[in-house]
Amino acid sequence: MGTSFTSVVRSDLTTEEIKLRQGAREFSEAVVRPYSKDWDTSTDFPWELAKKFAEAGYLSLYVPEEHGGQGGSFFDMCLVMEEVARVDPNLCVLPQEMMNWGPFMLGEIGSDYHKQKYYPRIMAGEALFVQGLTESHAGSSLTDLVTRAVIDGDGVVINGEKWMVSFAPYSTDIIVFCRFGDCVGPYGIGAVIIPTDSDGVTIHDLHTMMRRVGPTEGHCEFHDVRVPPEYILIEGNPATKDAFRTLMSLYDSQRAGACARAVGCAQGAFEEALAWSKERVQFGRRICDFQGTQWKLAKMATKLETARTMYYKAARDIDRNAPEANMSTSVAKAFCNEAAWDVVNEAFQILGSRGYIQGMFTTEARIRHARHFTVAGGTHEMLLNTIAAEVLEEPISQRPLRAEPVPS
Repeated sequence: MGTSFTSVVRSDLTTEEIKLRQGAREFSEAVVRPYSKDWDTSTDFPWELAKKFAEAGYLSLYVPEEHGGQGGSFFDMCLVMEEVARVDPNLCVLPQEMMNWGPFMLGEIGSDYHKQKYYPRIMAGEALFVQGLTESHAGSSLTDLVTRAVIDGDGVVINGEKWMVSFAPYSTDIIVFCRFGDCVGPYGIGAVIIPTDSDGVTIHDLHTMMRRVGPTEGHCEFHDVRVPPEYILIEGNPATKDAFRTLMSLYDSQRAGACARAVGCAQGAFEEALAWSKERVQFGRRICDFQGTQWKLAKMATKLETARTMYYKAARDIDRNAPEANMSTSVAKAFCNEAAWDVVNEAFQILGSRGYIQGMFTTEARIRHARHFTVAGGTHEMLLNTIAAEVLEEPISQRPLRAEPVPS
């Protein structure tokens, strides 16, 4: 009884997937958990832990076999991320940024040069790719971005800035969305890989509620940053939206990966609250004996089970290049984000004063982390707009009614 919420065994997983998930859980408990408390109060990035992820084979999981990896599925990667987030959603940045974003983009649109250059570093735990999309005045309205890339002789010159770049202060490389040519809207938007030690790159630390000490975000400025033309991941054509559409289609993986992280975060909080409800005695009864607590636990379990099922479908849709992947990942992220917040918030309530004390239970840190899910990687409102457009079967613009911008 209750095993479906605490066990890695599920009827919708293959034998190999169950084995992978079990291994990831054991690794997370034995290797990740000891780092958890220090990471919340550390200003350093856990590169030592990254090496352990590499040694365990998790950073090569999604890398194609022809490049020395295991050729695993995107779904495999999500299973690992969920188990890491179950122990510590903050430290899940290691598999999320090192497995999910960089390797996925390289695999989908990277050249042979990119794969030969970056895959070995990724698999060794020596590369931390982060994504630079948002700007100070271009968040949900990403097509308002103004960072520019100019092909100049034997190089590419980038000028502009990026805001709220997750873990930029620790990164080795930034995948920067930028505009090629004199154009507006989605036209000409492409992406360039910029090493963070390049001349002209300045990264300002941004401290958020996710961690008590170290920065989790960065404000990146690019002043005449010059990189070789080989560092162009996908070149934007000022006459078309094609490159931007390609980049946005890859964002399905970010959404599904975020779901795995959110579900893992909530699962860990649920398990703490469940255990405490059986231990804590008030008025001569365990608090789990009170119907009010039972209903909380039942609702939490229901949301977890539903969220996990939804993100499983989304991740498998990505693996099979399903045309409905955009819809399924949007639906999953919209639901998983809110479910994670609800579950962690209820766990916090069940733990009472214990949940409020730093370091006594992990739920105190999880509630700080869970709140960002409905904002980061696409706000909840923008996800609903995407879903509504699919339901209505017509595009929905948030801009004032006017003619669509055309390339100049």
